[in-house]
Amino acid sequence: DLVERYLENIWIDDINLFNKIYERWSIFRDNAVDGIRGMTMNERLYWFGLMELFDNTKSDSVRNNIYKKLLASP
Repeated sequence: DLVERYLENIWIDDINLFNKIYERWSIFRDNAVDGIRGMTMNERLYWFGLMELFDNTKSDSVRNNIYKKLLASP
C-alpha cells in the first residue's frame, strides 16, 4: 500500500517513465510479495533476508513485527 501511495504522489512528467516504473513495481509485487502466501515462515524469512535477525532477536515485539510484515502469525 505504501509503495502504491508513494508512486501516486511522485511528480513524474513523462507518462512513459511512470509506466515503466509502475510495471517494474508490479512485477516485483506479484513475484515477491503476493508469492509468499504459499511459503513457510522459514522460506519467507530467507526470501526477504530476515533469517538472521529473526533468529538472533530475543524481543517478542521485534518478532511480532516480522511476523506481521511477512503476513504470518506467531
